[in-house]
Amino acid sequence: MEKKNMSLIEQESPSLAELYRSLVVSYDETLEKSGEFKPAWAQLLTNLQRLGLPQLEARHQEIIRQLKENGVTYNVYDDPQGLSRAWQIDPIPLLIEEQEWQTISAGLKQRAELLNLMLLDLFGERRLIRDKVLPPELIYRHSGFLRECQQLRIPGDYQLVIHAADLARGPDGRIWVLSDRTQAPSGMGYALENRSVVSNILPDLYEHIHVLPVAEFLSHFHESILKILPHAKEDPFIVYLTPGPNNETYFEHSYLSSYLGYTLVQGSDLVARDGYVWLRCIDRLQKVDVIIRRIDDLYCDPLEFNETSMLGVAGLIDVMRRGNVTVVNPPGCSLLENRGLFAFMNAASQYLLQEDLKLPTMATWWCGQPKELSFVLDNLDKLVIKKIDRSDHFKRVYGKELSKKALDELKRQIKATPFEFVGHEDVSFSAVPSLTENGIDSRMAAVRCFAMAGKGGYQVMPGGLSRRSVDKESFSVSNRYGGISKDTWVVSGHDPERHSLSLSTSMFSNKEVSLPSRSAENLFWLARMTDRGIATANFIHIVLEVMNEYSRTAVAEEDPALQELLKALTHLTGSYPGFLDDDDEAPVLHPLDEIRALVGDPRKLGSITFSLGALFNSAISVRDHLSLESWRVMDLIKEAQEQLQVAIDAESLIFNIQQKLREIITLLFTFYGTVTETMPQHAGKLLFKIGKIIERILNSIAIIRSVLTFQQPGTAQHTLFEAALVYHNSLTNYRLRYRSSMELRYVLDTLLFSSSLPYSLSYQLQKLSKHLDALPSPLKKGRLNAAQKLVLSSITTLQLSDLENLTEKNRETGFYENLDAMLHTLGESISQLSITLTEMYFNHTLEQHSFSQLFNDPPRK
Repeated sequence: MEKKNMSLIEQESPSLAELYRSLVVSYDETLEKSGEFKPAWAQLLTNLQRLGLPQLEARHQEIIRQLKENGVTYNVYDDPQGLSRAWQIDPIPLLIEEQEWQTISAGLKQRAELLNLMLLDLFGERRLIRDKVLPPELIYRHSGFLRECQQLRIPGDYQLVIHAADLARGPDGRIWVLSDRTQAPSGMGYALENRSVVSNILPDLYEHIHVLPVAEFLSHFHESILKILPHAKEDPFIVYLTPGPNNETYFEHSYLSSYLGYTLVQGSDLVARDGYVWLRCIDRLQKVDVIIRRIDDLYCDPLEFNETSMLGVAGLIDVMRRGNVTVVNPPGCSLLENRGLFAFMNAASQYLLQEDLKLPTMATWWCGQPKELSFVLDNLDKLVIKKIDRSDHFKRVYGKELSKKALDELKRQIKATPFEFVGHEDVSFSAVPSLTENGIDSRMAAVRCFAMAGKGGYQVMPGGLSRRSVDKESFSVSNRYGGISKDTWVVSGHDPERHSLSLSTSMFSNKEVSLPSRSAENLFWLARMTDRGIATANFIHIVLEVMNEYSRTAVAEEDPALQELLKALTHLTGSYPGFLDDDDEAPVLHPLDEIRALVGDPRKLGSITFSLGALFNSAISVRDHLSLESWRVMDLIKEAQEQLQVAIDAESLIFNIQQKLREIITLLFTFYGTVTETMPQHAGKLLFKIGKIIERILNSIAIIRSVLTFQQPGTAQHTLFEAALVYHNSLTNYRLRYRSSMELRYVLDTLLFSSSLPYSLSYQLQKLSKHLDALPSPLKKGRLNAAQKLVLSSITTLQLSDLENLTEKNRETGFYENLDAMLHTLGESISQLSITLTEMYFNHTLEQHSFSQLFNDPPRK
């Protein structure tokens, strides 16, 4: 049938609409009860037929490319792709006609109002339990019932500020509520990104279809936040609290915080002190007014809840009790995600609102009651079994899929703790047209809708985040298990007012916000890892170039220059013992194995792959500070690294590896340039530049100490001089000035003292001093802080050195002791500078691989 779909979609007869009708096997969103196509769906199918399947698939590939370039991800913890798992969009949207949407919206508003009243009651008087509307075991045995949240209030009438509900059309043709998300609802950012991408790449689908905009809903978001401030402020400071880059929806955290102009923070960025919550910035503590949280209740405050949590803020609940910070949604909201509540929602609505639910919930039996328990056990093979607590990570069980032995085991578990389980009716839900691997077919789908407390009640996003199943017979739509998203169109009968997807930054942005310490540290290390990758790839390329002149598989004893370069590679990467053995006398044999490890082994400290991994992690942590152009270059770096890994694993020729190394070097330079050209002028940009200079100086010192502090015989000396100049991108300038004469004093003059060459130590130290002077300093103007003193000391050390003294050697050993001592002093000072910057500006949250060990008596000759 799917092959038939592929062959006929472009034909005039039958039409795509009629062809799709033949694929429908259950209730379908495109059809009225009469069997006729709904007008909006008929128009969309006409637009799809006009576009044609080949063009639709081509546009889909363009969507995939754009999502990849934009860095849109959904992280799954046990997925092999890890943090790089791409977000997936089905290009065919899900349509809801405006008249029906008004009914759905009214039901969502009612449900949010009801849940808000339930939250107030369950952490207040608990009349629902007292008057036996809800059984006490259902509430008190759920992990979301946090006694610490009793009477914990945020300002205003609404404690449940943001509510999300998953909806699907049931077999009766009505929209049912499948689940509620109340503690930290996700999906708004992905819904916005879906709309942006689909509208840009598939404008053809909009022909004669009027779609209500979604971006305006975000303005209600900010207005609601302003209403619930702890104290009236014209310019509140709002932060967006994320668990960090490893969280599955971290892209959305970064996306929405940037979109709304809020500061993205992690728990380690915040501190509770003197009755307030403060953000640790590089120059001060900044008071926080509102926290939009995306971490679960139990991880918000280790002093009150889970003492092992590293995600929250110790003392946060105490500050909330004092009324000095507002948290949205407040802790305790996870209680409303209790799946057992579904069995009592209509009764709760009658009790609190004096009306029935407008949106029904699926039939649910809570096993904590004898009658319901008996029903579930008797009908286990016909029900879907879940636990009431989502935090248990108990994957839903379809009774019809279990063997008799598995059913008996499930019965045993339910009987042991019946209050933990619910049974849901196992029904099929409506399907929608979807682009599959084999063409257009029907797939079951659900929509996550969002409501936000605002003026006069809740406002509902027109549409939401739709997700459809991968398999035709499955209703598994969760992104975690492979579900694919869709744009959701609420179709109006008239052309609505156009709204840009962009919001006014002047209205939403935090003003005069200092840079969070964690962000500053990640930007600093982002630059260091970029330059470290360049340095390692560049020097390995140089070594391979020299190897081409000898043997591709072995190094003979009579090749001292190559031996010295290999040892220098070990000093540069800090990958001891590497090419250095105990007595440092025996020649190094078969170096390609070690070089391949230094290129492609992610476990080897100092390897290119290790450095690029650290680079990616730092970039993800500060993605809200990086432009789309920077992310596109980052994506190219990842692809180049994968290709390099393939070349290494296939034991390719040296030439092929060199070619991939050159590509990575070029891309890393491009990334650094793109970041510096697109990043706003603030302290983070200065620290990014400072990180690059510190890394470059330390790498330069490591190379010069390794290849120029011992005199070598004849041609070997010339090879080492040239290698050092090539590494510093100074060979052309050297030849212009000194022609073909290769002497140590001229080489050192170029690499150490030339103030016009970007790779010389003199040039780098002067730039470093300039950037440090521009950073905020804890001392009064005119006084040098510890970092400035270290750089001034380094500049002085270099300026007081002279070539005659540096080129004096020990006649017996050929060792240039003065040169080595001077470089050692510089290296120690710059290594100490990195430590000093950490103490002055950073939050001490990262463990990075430092090259400071190079200056603490590393293995020398």
